[in-house]
Amino acid sequence: MRFELKQNVKSMKKENNTGTKKTRYAREKRGAIHFAAPFVITSRTAPDSLDNSMLTLRYSFMTRRGMANLSAADLPGVDLPATRAIVIEGSDIAPSHLEAIKNKREELSMNSLERVSLPGYAGAIPANCFIGCSWLKHLDAPAATSVGKNAFNGAGFSTIHLPLVTSIGERAFMNCDHLLAARFPAVTSITGREAFRGCDRLSVAHFPRLQEIGEYMFWECTSLRSAGFPAATVIGEGAFRVTGLIIARFPSAATIRAAAFAACSSLTAVDLPSATTIGENAFSHCYRLTSARLPLATSVGARAFGDCILLADLWFGGGPVHVDATAFEGLDTSQVRLSGED
Repeated sequence: MRFELKQNVKSMKKENNTGTKKTRYAREKRGAIHFAAPFVITSRTAPDSLDNSMLTLRYSFMTRRGMANLSAADLPGVDLPATRAIVIEGSDIAPSHLEAIKNKREELSMNSLERVSLPGYAGAIPANCFIGCSWLKHLDAPAATSVGKNAFNGAGFSTIHLPLVTSIGERAFMNCDHLLAARFPAVTSITGREAFRGCDRLSVAHFPRLQEIGEYMFWECTSLRSAGFPAATVIGEGAFRVTGLIIARFPSAATIRAAAFAACSSLTAVDLPSATTIGENAFSHCYRLTSARLPLATSVGARAFGDCILLADLWFGGGPVHVDATAFEGLDTSQVRLSGED
């Protein structure tokens, strides 16, 4: 693949002591060339095949001495500017091309990356590809099909549009502190844990086709208020632990695993019309929880409602229910109204 690094059209200006303005593209210091302007990687065509050893980066810079063309072999002694954007056009891009970029991340100073545009890429975004890119604000990959482990861990975007992605890997969007909404209409699989953990501004999550919500998927998403998972039959361990949910309503969920909603300090109501199994500590330390509707429940685990001190109404369906002796530990059960469906 041929990459061309181009200077950003915005030049850097600085007033000197006389008050006049000068445009500075580069400065020399101790034998190294230091570049002031950011650069953009662009590629319009992709070769038939590419492995990491074949990736050659050539740089064109404007310096005080004119144009300088440097290859990767010339990089020692040259202080490269941070890469601000990666734009790869064309439909013949392969995952190996993104792997090649990932393996050059130190040379490209990708931690300052602000924009990624892959308009024609219909493949997987590799594991660790853009990890730690905290300045990454714009992501355009409308045809991408999956997101690998840690791919965008720590990225800085507030919105994402990945309508064809069907699979999300472990910690793929963990600690995306500015992310406001996660809407993935095609996702059917979450592999690994903590896919969105620590996204503390995330307020909306909508996954209409996902059947199993991953372990600790939204742990510590303290602003999460709206969760739409109409097809989910399993809510994984710790999936919504320490989130901002006010009402837990999951119409198809049959299995609620351990600590799934533990320590949700804003949770006031639970409506799980299909749930049969409630795992240990599922709702423990939900101090504002006042009501729970579990018409099909057959098993309630240890400390499932431990320390839910405001719980007043609990609806079961009238059938036999195995309730662990510690399920309501820490609250006065004489104040809890147990009833079957009307």
